Amino acid sequence: MKILALSPHPDDVELGAGGFLLNALHKGAELDVVYCFREKQTQVKQNSEEYGYHAMWLTNTTINTVRPSPTSDNVKLLDNILYSKHYTHFVIPHSGESHQDHKTVNSLAQASARRFRGMILQYEVISYTNNNKSFKPNLFFGIDNFIDNKLNWANAYEDVTLDMIEGTRALNRVRGLNTDSKYAEAFEILRWSDLLI
Repeated sequence: MKILALSPHPDDVELGAGGFLLNALHKGAELDVVYCFREKQTQVKQNSEEYGYHAMWLTNTTINTVRPSPTSDNVKLLDNILYSKHYTHFVIPHSGESHQDHKTVNSLAQASARRFRGMILQYEVISYTNNNKSFKPNLFFGIDNFIDNKLNWANAYEDVTLDMIEGTRALNRVRGLNTDSKYAEAFEILRWSDLLI
């Protein structure tokens, strides 16, 4: 299993899909995470080394203030990453999240995925869950063995607040009610394949 995960900012994919990703790493999957807004670079490097995944940036710019934008150049940059390997899963933020960067990254991902033949999963982030009226989860993935490590991974970023950590734990507890697990993450499948989760 080879997973490419997109994170608008460092901490988004960790909060939204960290349990799923850590479970995949535990099972021997290859994980590449693309961060789209260049910030928290030292912590990103430390996290990738600690948890055993490859972190990269969407653009080569070293300017921290450049936000992701839905340009053809950025689609080409993402194309070069997405089609560089035979990824089985593409994990992206949900299109309905209220943060503009999340919407932009979802738009870039969908444009780039036009030829992608794997599974595309959209994740939710606690900060935007209540305002996301279009999120319709249809996959619930139990993360009981990974909930603490997931929250530690996200909490390594110093701007992640206690409210975000507690809110994520509570959200994962609610999602767990749809499974046989105590904690779960919810995804909306954008494209299904016959690949194993």
